[in-house]
Amino acid sequence: MMKAGAHGEQQSSYFIDYYFETASDWAVLHDVRFEHEGRVAQIDHLVINRLLEIYVLESKSFHYGLDISANGEFLVRTSNDSKAIESPIEQNKRHIFFLEQFFKVVTGILPKRFGMLTRQPSFHGYVLVSPKSRVRRPTPTRFDTSSVIKSDALYSSLTENTDNSAGLLTKASKMISEAQLMTLAQKLAGFHKQAPVIDYKKKFGISNDCISAPPSTAPRVAVPQAAVQAPQPGPEARPDHQSQRQQTPPSRQQSRQPFTQQSAPQIQRHVEPESSVRSSPSAQPRSPTRPNPPARPAPQTASHGAVASQANSTAPRNNYFCAQCRCDISPKVAHFCFTQKARFGGRAYCMSCQKKFMPANVARG
Repeated sequence: MMKAGAHGEQQSSYFIDYYFETASDWAVLHDVRFEHEGRVAQIDHLVINRLLEIYVLESKSFHYGLDISANGEFLVRTSNDSKAIESPIEQNKRHIFFLEQFFKVVTGILPKRFGMLTRQPSFHGYVLVSPKSRVRRPTPTRFDTSSVIKSDALYSSLTENTDNSAGLLTKASKMISEAQLMTLAQKLAGFHKQAPVIDYKKKFGISNDCISAPPSTAPRVAVPQAAVQAPQPGPEARPDHQSQRQQTPPSRQQSRQPFTQQSAPQIQRHVEPESSVRSSPSAQPRSPTRPNPPARPAPQTASHGAVASQANSTAPRNNYFCAQCRCDISPKVAHFCFTQKARFGGRAYCMSCQKKFMPANVARG
């Protein structure tokens, strides 16, 4: 509601300044606050002309519209309901009553005629609503709502009221000079009182000890103590160096640490005991699972594996080799052996050594 009121004042100020800001016959005051004998008047706009016609304007902004009943009740429409508000017409009447009493007590503000007779102003009140607001009114015979106008129609209403106020001779006798008009506006602006700042801590008895900073809402992120990587099964691979087979780097030793029950579920992997690893090339593999890659001994005599190793020493090595003669084999050959698990026992052999493991039906034939 406060934001809507501020928006209404800004919109009304735009239309008022558009017509009257540079007019020499008019003076405009926005958002003035007067205090006198215990009374306070917060007036949105004061528009004064050289005929001493003082227009007291109250700005309102109603997004969904305004309903005025025959009894003078003001209802502001919302999206699904209506809410009663204080009558801005009666509010303007109180402001006019305040200014009348103020000018009677405080002397030296109103201009004088021939330096002797104080000229008396006339007061008029208008309620300005947004041009986009829809106003539902009762019939004029039941309740007069002619003082409630759209803010963009203010200039037409004020000039029409000025033209119909008196005759030409009467206007000439009542009219003040431009200098007197500016002096009157400046004196009124000098009585403006800034609204006091409310000390809510003192008003409600709140001490500084009761005020604490709000708790931090930053999310807490749980960081694991160490990153653990589960070992992944794979085909038989040959390390590049014998030293790497004998000594595992610290990073790999850390990655092979088992998971704990608190950090991750248990991951079990079958590892064939070292005693079951085939050490002789002539032994036939019978292990149902794929074992870890066996250590490759250095060749001592010229053999099929040694010749193949020397022939391929200049070519780039891959990670697959024959489990019997230790010569390099292609990934395609290794994959063929792994898919023939019943025949090769889960190991990989070169094309020459594969002939030693003929299928059972071929051997019987």
